[in-house]
Amino acid sequence: MITDNDGSCRDINFTGVKWMSVEAFINKLFDSYSSVKIQLTHSGKETTEVEFRDFIDDIKKNDTSANIYAEDTNNTIQQLQMYIFTDSNGQPFIELTFFPQDLNLSAERIDEFLSLIEEWKDILEATKFFVRYENMSWKLGDTSKYSGVIYTSNMNIA
Repeated sequence: MITDNDGSCRDINFTGVKWMSVEAFINKLFDSYSSVKIQLTHSGKETTEVEFRDFIDDIKKNDTSANIYAEDTNNTIQQLQMYIFTDSNGQPFIELTFFPQDLNLSAERIDEFLSLIEEWKDILEATKFFVRYENMSWKLGDTSKYSGVIYTSNMNIA
């Protein structure tokens, strides 16, 4: 389901993330991808491209979100988007998005993808992750039958 090229994207959400870990993760993206761009959106209107050193302080402000675009044809996920904002509890909300056609692996090598997501979970010091079909009405943590969740950190890599 992760590699099935059905026209829809896949999302990855992490829970329990702290801001210090977000900085480490963004540094990892800059080290791993040849092209990384960060755009901040203020109050849902004004979008500006920013440098990494300006990013973390700005994103913690109310009504500010960021979209990060990373691209490198040599990576397992060749094109990756990251959406981040400050949740009501003051912690970061993170959603990574990719399309199956941007995966640089076959279904037989899906364990490489899962290992990468586990590595990202460790960098983010997240408590859980969810790999799922895009679903605008999905509630964080919902793994019910029709939630669209494909894989979670609670599952074993088989």
